[in-house]
Amino acid sequence: MVVDRIVSDEFIMDNFWKGEYVMLFEATAKWSGEGYEGRVEYPNGISMEFCAMPPWGKRVNVVTPEHCFLASIAMCYEMFMVAVLKRMRIEASMMEVKAVGEIAEGEMVPGKSFERIKIIPKLKVSKENREKAVKATEIAKDYCLITNSVKVPVTISPEIIT
Repeated sequence: MVVDRIVSDEFIMDNFWKGEYVMLFEATAKWSGEGYEGRVEYPNGISMEFCAMPPWGKRVNVVTPEHCFLASIAMCYEMFMVAVLKRMRIEASMMEVKAVGEIAEGEMVPGKSFERIKIIPKLKVSKENREKAVKATEIAKDYCLITNSVKVPVTISPEIIT
């Protein structure tokens, strides 16, 4: 099994889906020294500020861990939707993906946690591809690495525009 951070796209395609390649990802959160806020940094040089959700986080216009969690679901799902649509030969003239999470006293885990996640893919396709597009929304969920890593129920509520 190969473990590496930087390889060619061809190598990944040939080996990852066969289970012969492990991809490593990392992010480092650094406390700002004040309150419930900090900065997350990635090895590719990208960084961004974050803070806790209200009432603990006092800043606005800064992402929270909860927003980043939902954003990772929406981004991953969107990329797999593109791949599935391409494979099924469905052209979409518009697509956006919203992820909505409900935080409640935990049934799934102790304490407060996300209890369920709803993914709302909205896409515009031709009338003849409508049913195939609905099927594509479920297939994308099955292949999405992030939704496959979440332990709470994830549902899909597609909005298909023709």
